[in-house]
Amino acid sequence: MSQPDQQQLRLPVQARQATVELLFRTFGTVLIPLEDLRARYFRNLNSERFERVIGTERLPIPVTTLDGSTKAQRFVEIHQLAAHIEQCSSQADADLERRLNKQDE
Repeated sequence: MSQPDQQQLRLPVQARQATVELLFRTFGTVLIPLEDLRARYFRNLNSERFERVIGTERLPIPVTTLDGSTKAQRFVEIHQLAAHIEQCSSQADADLERRLNKQDE
């Protein structure tokens, strides 16, 4: 249950609890530092490029800080990352189905 003063997360896809739990075991926290996320899942992007693309159309995961400072450490909330993973998985499944159906024609 959420408290009356808490905002609801606007997740495009509801992440499965198993995905959230696996991410928690992987990172050990609900707020994942951007560099840890990049090193684990986005090694193809250098730090500078990753900082530019996260939170954009290319990588639509919201970034949060715990301080209003421009130098504050930036994080991704675990449920947001899990929802993004689920969305990518659903899209890959739909793409595969389209390709397989196209081959059957």
